[in-house]
Amino acid sequence: MIRKILAIIWFALIPCCVAAQHWVDSLCNTLTVEAKIGQLFIMPVRSTYDSKDESVENIKTQISQYHIGGVLFTGGHAVRQATLTNQFQRLSSLPLLVAQELPAGLGTQLDSTLRFPDALALGALAHDSLVYQLGKETGRQMKALGVHINFAPYANVWQRTGAPANVHTFGSNPAMVGNKAVAFFKGMREQGVMACAKNFYVSGAAIMGGHGEVPLLSVDTALI
Repeated sequence: MIRKILAIIWFALIPCCVAAQHWVDSLCNTLTVEAKIGQLFIMPVRSTYDSKDESVENIKTQISQYHIGGVLFTGGHAVRQATLTNQFQRLSSLPLLVAQELPAGLGTQLDSTLRFPDALALGALAHDSLVYQLGKETGRQMKALGVHINFAPYANVWQRTGAPANVHTFGSNPAMVGNKAVAFFKGMREQGVMACAKNFYVSGAAIMGGHGEVPLLSVDTALI
């Protein structure tokens, strides 16, 4: 597991797979058990200028003492995030995996940055090549900010169950949703940034959400 995680980080940084595998193998052999366990964790942090926010110092402690594998930025300021990323990477003895949830570009979470249309609007586009270009530009901006993986795109399939539609889905056609999610993924990959299709796929059919609760469905099991 540790080798897979380190390989993912390194593959995102350099194109030479053979060199990357040698690097991962040699590095894993030097890690203590504690460090290997720490590599399995990604900790959240906000990139704000709030002097009362103790999360940054907590992350630095997690990096220096427990060797966490990465950080998940959850919002704030772009310049502050770039500064923190550089600080975290310098502090860590291993390359950190930097993650963020940016389905609509940097503006999804960071102020004073460009926000792209949400998935529902992209679902109305006739040409998936435009979604590819959006994914590519999102990847370019993320790479400039030092982010390696985007917890996007949404791959929810909207089901017309009476619940109001939300913007976190390309639509109700599974083939169309799949094609647009793949186009976004390929655009990001073109920039060397990883993507992760996400969320409960029967969007609109969940009575209770998946965040901290078990989703209960109002649809027949045959639909699933």
